[in-house]
Amino acid sequence: MAKQQEIESGSHGADVKLSAIKYNIDENNIIDFSSNVNVIKNNINFSEVATKISEKIDIYPDIRYKDLRENLGKILEVQSEAIIPGNGATELIYLITKIPRFKKIGIFNPTFCEYERGAKIGGKSIKELDFKLLKASEDEIDKEIENLDLLILCNPNNPTGEIADISGLLKIATKRNIYIFVDETFMDFSEKENISLIEKSKTLDNIIVLKAITKFHGMPGARLGYIVCYDKELIKELWLFKEPWTVNVLAEELVGHIFNKDFKIESKKYYKIERQRLKELYKSIGLTVSESQTNYLLLKLNDGFKGTDLKERLLLEKGLLIRTCNDFKGLDDSYIRIAIKKEYENNNLFESIKKICGGINAVL
Repeated sequence: MAKQQEIESGSHGADVKLSAIKYNIDENNIIDFSSNVNVIKNNINFSEVATKISEKIDIYPDIRYKDLRENLGKILEVQSEAIIPGNGATELIYLITKIPRFKKIGIFNPTFCEYERGAKIGGKSIKELDFKLLKASEDEIDKEIENLDLLILCNPNNPTGEIADISGLLKIATKRNIYIFVDETFMDFSEKENISLIEKSKTLDNIIVLKAITKFHGMPGARLGYIVCYDKELIKELWLFKEPWTVNVLAEELVGHIFNKDFKIESKKYYKIERQRLKELYKSIGLTVSESQTNYLLLKLNDGFKGTDLKERLLLEKGLLIRTCNDFKGLDDSYIRIAIKKEYENNNLFESIKKICGGINAVL
């Protein structure tokens, strides 16, 4: 009998309520930089959405979400049969890791903890890979992945925000008949959307792309994610293992309202400018800043500073909540992740961090 793997609950940002309870703070007075959700608001007529929902709330959703998949298919310009929706991206991560054929899974770290947790719950063999491997030679990549069934990576990556050209990895994986499950949840923030694998998935059956309305569309409460994959046999298998009725009528209705071209242009423009501004500010006080293409930055603090101490001090003194990164594989307590919010909020956080640890000789 195989030894049961130790499974831990995942650690995430957006822990406002828990932090408020722990430090006896009114959660309404906390500004949350730990949750990396778009701060630009889409112009949605929620009264219309609510009316449509009221007409459907007393019936079960279509168990295969035909209308939802057709709407997404038109928007994404993919076949509706190649789409499987889920209750946020997380349900679909756990769905992929249930599939029996994926026995040996490689996960590119540092990254979102739920990939590993899903694989452990599924009883899979896990190989830890370094995200930096994606920049290595094809021979080096080949050596690391040759015995695997499935590769999981986040692109752009969480928590670094870095985007990788994975054409080399894709070439080798295709040659070896290895599937690639790529989480593109943050791709819409990037200026390099052409790196997305959605178009390539139409001709390569070993590509599984994960998307969600959580981050870019700023709707984590709606819980809608979706997979795009053109392998018909794998799609059948995924439907076989998928739990029924996990997508609600709110998520179904929102699809017809959120894909707004002006909203996308405004969001990308804001984050491109504000991301660069903040990179320069944090570098000016000696912090190492990731080459993020997203709505968050990974910062490495100066020697002697701990993210956990900084988090506590910022929260108690300023009501500012950041994400520590010591629970990400490959990172330690010298790293923090901060969401990019409104300009005045970003300035507030920067000035607070600068005051605490902006000097090389400053001491907590």
